[in-house]
Amino acid sequence: MRSCFVCAVLIIILTSLCIGHSANAQADWIDDEQLNGEGAPGLSDSWLHTIALGDGNESSDAAGRESLYAQVNKTTTDPTFIEGSSDKWQFTIIPYLWLMGINGKTTIKGRTANLDVSFGDIWDNLDFAAEVHIEAWKDRYGFFIDTSYAKIAMKDNVDLRFDNTLSAKFVTQFFLGEFGGFYRLGTWQPGGGTGSYKSKTNTSLTLDLIGGGRYWYLKNELDIKGPFGGNPNVKDSQNWFDFIVGGRANLAINKFFIQLRSDICGFGLGFSSDISWNIAGYIGYELPWYRITPIIGYRALYDKYKNGSGDNRFVWDAWISGPQIGVAFQF
Repeated sequence: MRSCFVCAVLIIILTSLCIGHSANAQADWIDDEQLNGEGAPGLSDSWLHTIALGDGNESSDAAGRESLYAQVNKTTTDPTFIEGSSDKWQFTIIPYLWLMGINGKTTIKGRTANLDVSFGDIWDNLDFAAEVHIEAWKDRYGFFIDTSYAKIAMKDNVDLRFDNTLSAKFVTQFFLGEFGGFYRLGTWQPGGGTGSYKSKTNTSLTLDLIGGGRYWYLKNELDIKGPFGGNPNVKDSQNWFDFIVGGRANLAINKFFIQLRSDICGFGLGFSSDISWNIAGYIGYELPWYRITPIIGYRALYDKYKNGSGDNRFVWDAWISGPQIGVAFQF
């Protein structure tokens, strides 16, 4: 790919946006046969923040479990609301990769260009990238941090007349940081059937509210060397911050889960985007070894930001989207 100032800016943003968003609502639910047979086992500690049970003394634990079992064991088609408390923090760490592309337009130094960059273009020029999502939960409250960093270096030589060569190098660095909190509205289990029939599928629906911020930082450097001297070196950087508000829904079916997250931000506050919208969907399955959960999904992020005027005008107006792949580790 040619070392184009505009194209490289797109490539860096594409490469390092974070995703993601983690699969933190899967639960190991109680089997009806176990409840009616040899006694009610305790809940698995996997995805405990979905149904947070108390960690007090034995009598309070037994009472809490007995109450919960009674709710789960109902033979009604009405949804059952499940609520409990937990005194222990639950942590999830998710390294991930976003196979993203970009579509839109950008203006840098007063010059506008259309954007159509694929993941392959980014991968071919990537020097380094690191992306990770971390969550912590206790009772109804959770916190998250998502950081992404990438460095892309593009080099190209242009042959001139009389055996002269013009060398150009473009380096761009990108950092995206997201942080915020969750509030769990609740967890509901659909009815288990009527009469003599009782469903063998353990299903739950969890809803969370999200609030926080998203910080963008972009730095570009263009270095040109040729046979005629001069050798210009151009540097430019942009940064902005958005408050985010959104929600997340998680449907757990035994050890499978389906998750949908969306948030909006920007609001044209002067230091932020005019408008930004993020939507992501994931599926995952908790493996029987060490609480490891592979996750795949798709994320799309739209952002419109502008700053400056004339030759210093900067505009970013584009969609960044693509599949995401990650692995969650819980403890």
